Amino acid sequence: MNDMATKRGFSRWSEGLAWLLSLFMLGSLLTACGGGCDCEPDGLDLATVEIVDGNAQTGPVGQPLTKALVVRLLTSSGTPATGQTLSFAVVGGGGSAFARTVAADSAGYARTQWTLGTVAGPQRIELRSVGRDGTPNVWGSMDATATRGPPAMLTVAAGDGQSAEQMQPLANPIGAKVTDRYGNPCEGVTVAFAAGSGGSAASSTATSDTEGMAGTQWTLGLPIGQQTLEASVPGLSSVSFAATATRAPSGPPVAISKVAGDQQIIRQHTQMSLAMNVRVTDRLGNGVDGIPVTFSGYGNGWTAFGGFSGAPESYWHVAGEHTVSASVEGIGTVSFNVTVVPWGEPFDGFYLIQFTYYSRTGLSMGSYSSRLLLSNNDWSSSDDGTGSWNGFVQPADGATTLSYQVKPNWRDELTGVMSLNAYGRAVGSGTFISYDLDVPNGVVGTWSATRF
Repeated sequence: MNDMATKRGFSRWSEGLAWLLSLFMLGSLLTACGGGCDCEPDGLDLATVEIVDGNAQTGPVGQPLTKALVVRLLTSSGTPATGQTLSFAVVGGGGSAFARTVAADSAGYARTQWTLGTVAGPQRIELRSVGRDGTPNVWGSMDATATRGPPAMLTVAAGDGQSAEQMQPLANPIGAKVTDRYGNPCEGVTVAFAAGSGGSAASSTATSDTEGMAGTQWTLGLPIGQQTLEASVPGLSSVSFAATATRAPSGPPVAISKVAGDQQIIRQHTQMSLAMNVRVTDRLGNGVDGIPVTFSGYGNGWTAFGGFSGAPESYWHVAGEHTVSASVEGIGTVSFNVTVVPWGEPFDGFYLIQFTYYSRTGLSMGSYSSRLLLSNNDWSSSDDGTGSWNGFVQPADGATTLSYQVKPNWRDELTGVMSLNAYGRAVGSGTFISYDLDVPNGVVGTWSATRF
């Protein structure tokens, strides 16, 4: 009986001791783990990271790769390091991982999606973790190649804002750059070039190189001043280059051309409203100064000088159709047509009258002149500042008596002869008596008149 009791007591003591010992071991284990951590036992520490899939892919910039990045985390014994975490850190190219830190699944696999950066070229992600003691570990890296996107922009890259003489090439080629939406150069794109103002591009098209550049040599056109050249790619906005054409030194004269004054219709005995003008130019069309231009075909003709020459504003007295030729020796001739419409009496027109007068006793009293208009036998339009002239003309048998008056106290009577020359230019001369209230007996003198 006592032996039985003794055995029961010893059994209970053994069970209690085992229970206390298990509690001690659990406490020790928790203390070693730091209490409440997600650490695995030493046998489950991460020892190896294997790259399974997604490495060495190629894709367009700014886009996710087709395949996910897949790695496997293993312990030192080769078993899955379930629950261990791994970071995917972008170290080249500027892209991003959808999940930067991933825990291994029950089979040890960790996955994420990689979106490439916007710079074309090689890109890289490192596989990282931190050990139990805080030591950083890099288990390897995964690489990808980002390719440029489709052409999206065309920009002026070189050769803008130059200057050269007209019809001459610019010192430096012009260049346009083709890029995708992120500024990556696009190779193999055809760029068209079209010059304005009569200029030309050495190549009407060019293909962009590895830097996205396409260029050509620009030869300016004839106009002096700003000229433009346009570069274009189908589907993109075109760009313009600007250059300044300076005037080339004048060369030998090669051409003469009409500028103004042709096909005029004027009234007889009047001037042309627009002088006849010609321009003498060199091979580039620039005016050449100092070249004699001979006008002929009306009157005695005349000669003018310069790259931009005009005929004198002479009076036209012969009614009808007239042709005036302007010529440069050894260069050529141009013709102007002028229609002169008849106007009233044959002596009508503008005159310059010169008076020389004396007293009745023969004492010289001086001279003066006046510009008068004779129209339909009436004088008018003095320009000598003394007032408006008026009067009448009485032609008879070739002799003409003229009378005019200025102010209430001065009246002149002219007697003489006026005649027309072969070109319809009227001239006249004679004597006159001037009745001035201040000189009761008046003054006498001679007059001469010439129609312009």
